[in-house]
Amino acid sequence: MGTHGPIPKRSEERRRRNKDEGPELSKAPAGAPVDLPELPEPDELWHPIARDWYLSLRESG
Repeated sequence: MGTHGPIPKRSEERRRRNKDEGPELSKAPAGAPVDLPELPEPDELWHPIARDWYLSLRESG
């Protein structure tokens, strides 16, 4: 059994056309930046999960 609804229009009869690809994208340089600032130690009042997350971000870059 076929699909329900009207028969689709031909491509030249359509109102909207798919957009062009657009400009070519450039890639960001790979690797960690050379001049990273020193990050302060986590505050003792922080929740343990927040402290662990902060330290993991420091290690991962």
